[in-house]
Amino acid sequence: MHMTSHPQQLRNEDRPDFERALDEALRSTPRYTDPAGPVGRPNSEQLRTLALERADEIMEAAATEYGHYRDLREGLRHLADAGRESSSEAESPSTRADADATGPGAAAVAVVLAPLLAGASAAVLLLIGYVLKMLTPEPA
Repeated sequence: MHMTSHPQQLRNEDRPDFERALDEALRSTPRYTDPAGPVGRPNSEQLRTLALERADEIMEAAATEYGHYRDLREGLRHLADAGRESSSEAESPSTRADADATGPGAAAVAVVLAPLLAGASAAVLLLIGYVLKMLTPEPA
């Protein structure tokens, strides 16, 4: 863990995640019928602005959790780097270029197009059946 004696500050690379978590927390709070909210209580936008201004203070209070978050992120980054290195060693540059040039493949296209074509053909056949039923004469 990154437990140090000095207070942790929010890194610039973590700011988007902090804002995303803040927005999620503000969305999950109960809504009041009065748009101004109870007297003396700030609305969501005011709370968001206040939290962004005091992000470093929030990080001090959540130092343990933030350290755990940073450790997890660093671990994932190392795994991703190791995966890229091993895959780049296993594939030649021409193999990677060929894989990128082929696109999604015939199976993926068939999976997407099969239901669309089945639905369209069912609608056309249904309309043909209605037209034929209207054109047949009444029995005498």
